[in-house]
Amino acid sequence: MAGLIKIGRTENLVQRIRSLSQPTGVPLAFECYHAVKVPDEKSAELEQKLFALFSEHRINPRREFFKMNPEKVVMALSLTEYEPVNYGELSKATETSEAEVDAVQGADTKPLDAADWEALKAAKSRSRRSPLTMSQLGIPTGAELVFTRDDNVKITVLGDRKIQFRDTETSISDATTILMREKFGWGENSSPPTPHQFWLYQGESLEDRRQRLEEEAVATLPEN
Repeated sequence: MAGLIKIGRTENLVQRIRSLSQPTGVPLAFECYHAVKVPDEKSAELEQKLFALFSEHRINPRREFFKMNPEKVVMALSLTEYEPVNYGELSKATETSEAEVDAVQGADTKPLDAADWEALKAAKSRSRRSPLTMSQLGIPTGAELVFTRDDNVKITVLGDRKIQFRDTETSISDATTILMREKFGWGENSSPPTPHQFWLYQGESLEDRRQRLEEEAVATLPEN
């Protein structure tokens, strides 16, 4: 869900994702963005470290939801020795048949509380926002953007919706999809990656930059 992520551990990734999306009225289905394989005896420790590291982004101290760019968590996990789960395996977690949904009715899933519901609704609203343009973000033509998962990979801004990638003019969405498929096994049937989470301008992701600018704009509105 755009702008909202859940950090947690499980012994059955596919079942866990399906159980999270099962409650009636959940605004958006959950998708597994990233996962690593961790030994049982170390999983709780890693989970708590991530909770502490990103505590300022936690929307509810009793739950595992965070309002942040998921790429920040991916970068943190890349510093560990744990092996990432292949994207082909992750995509299976979103393929749910009616029989499989029935099978997870009794899964260990805490009911969503008011704070969770408000965050989920806000995430749904953000997912419907108009596409970003570089000028709206204050990013000039000729600026260089850096890929979050490999700082040796860069693209150059050519205009509001065009960038240069490997000497070719294309869109930031297409460049991101190519990189995720080549480097990380992003499958043909996987949901398209949200490109603005994957690119940094002056050390800030485009998605974080958008959120910051929107919050600053709201803060400057006159009070009624």
